[in-house]
Amino acid sequence: MIKIGITGHRNLTEECIPYYRDRVHEMLVKLQEKNEDILVYSALADGADRLVVEVALELDIEYVAVLPMSKDIYMTDYDIASQLIYTKLLDDASSVLEIPLVENNSLSSIVDYSKERDLQYEAAGLYISDHCDILMALWDGEYTQLKGGTSEIVKYHLSKRHYLLYHLLVSRINGLTKDMVEFKIYEQ
Repeated sequence: MIKIGITGHRNLTEECIPYYRDRVHEMLVKLQEKNEDILVYSALADGADRLVVEVALELDIEYVAVLPMSKDIYMTDYDIASQLIYTKLLDDASSVLEIPLVENNSLSSIVDYSKERDLQYEAAGLYISDHCDILMALWDGEYTQLKGGTSEIVKYHLSKRHYLLYHLLVSRINGLTKDMVEFKIYEQ
């Protein structure tokens, strides 16, 4: 079995989503042809996480929901329409893992959007990186140093002695650029 972890931006450019979906579909089909079983790890956030999970579902690939906090608190990240999708995806997951509170975090500290909440996102991203064979990153390539953000999870993944990263360059402001062609694969 090959395990694929997902990291990526929540705010993908709407007009580019069909392109990203096609690239993810192609990559997952290639991996299916090489491997009998695939399991996807996703935090089910809006944007990249859900896009990959939706494609996985189309291909009958199972996924594990790795939530940065309890499912009820995490749901408050989303508007009503997004909450409905989130709930459906939770129901369809092969399993759901809620990351325990990070040291020194309390339930009250993560209810409000705070640095403590970012530590929970980071813990989920690190868990996904540590438990996957391939990290699939739908990322704009910008290092932001935001705790728990996509760039920090990619940087962590690349710091490992052995890693495999599939990077699809995405745009968060305008349409596609000439650089957005295929997944780039980084391996060590």
